[in-house]
Amino acid sequence: MYVLKSAYLAEEIEGMNTEGEKTKLIFRVLGPRIMKCTQLLALIEKLIDRYELNAEIIHEEEAEDIKVENFADFPLLLINDRVLLKGRAPGEKELVRLINRVLSSDEAIQYIDGPKPKKKFKIRWTMVVFFVAVIIYLITKVSWSPGDKSNIPMNMKDSIQQEYNYTTNGKDFQFTFIEFGSENCKPCQQMKPVIEQLQNEYKGEMNYVYVDVRDTLNKAICDYYNVKPVPVHLLLDINANKVYKGYGYIFHDSLVSVIESNIE
Repeated sequence: MYVLKSAYLAEEIEGMNTEGEKTKLIFRVLGPRIMKCTQLLALIEKLIDRYELNAEIIHEEEAEDIKVENFADFPLLLINDRVLLKGRAPGEKELVRLINRVLSSDEAIQYIDGPKPKKKFKIRWTMVVFFVAVIIYLITKVSWSPGDKSNIPMNMKDSIQQEYNYTTNGKDFQFTFIEFGSENCKPCQQMKPVIEQLQNEYKGEMNYVYVDVRDTLNKAICDYYNVKPVPVHLLLDINANKVYKGYGYIFHDSLVSVIESNIE
């Protein structure tokens, strides 16, 4: 068993609990020193240092109180005796979210997106691109004749921007997950528990939209994204840009990896 203590515990007095002291987090990682396990340990140490957490890391290659029969379930992560992750090394943003499940709302940490304020820079460029797009649209709308067919896809694009571009419409979501399906589609039905789990994990961040491909009112958006066959899954970023398109049944962990890789 390997025990690593945070530098912020160096002067800790055993059993002392002073007023205002941060909640102590015990990160317990179970599993052999495979790549996923070492990556998880390194990420935990990084977050302890970055967010100045009152924390301790315990790494055990095996434990008497926890039996893991499937090797694919390693590493197993427990925070304050709560099993929160198994079988993979999470991204930094996901690990922050897991830590906040243990902390109170007053102590919840805010995810820091790298050392530089990339998000502000991105928002500025988004506004520039948005205003340029508006100008181009107005020019082309005046220049083209009413019967010009090229106006049709532009209208659908504008509708999507208006609804799902959260940097301009003021909605609080960070990304959009659109599922195209139908009630008589078996893989669509199998996706329901996966989607429910994602909705719980990304509550307040993910805007989930279900589109019934049999409804004629949805034909325009189905044609726009070239949806066939179903189910089809689309991931749009905060600016309504399509960053992922998947087909058929997709495992929960695979979708989490896609989200964490594409959404800042």
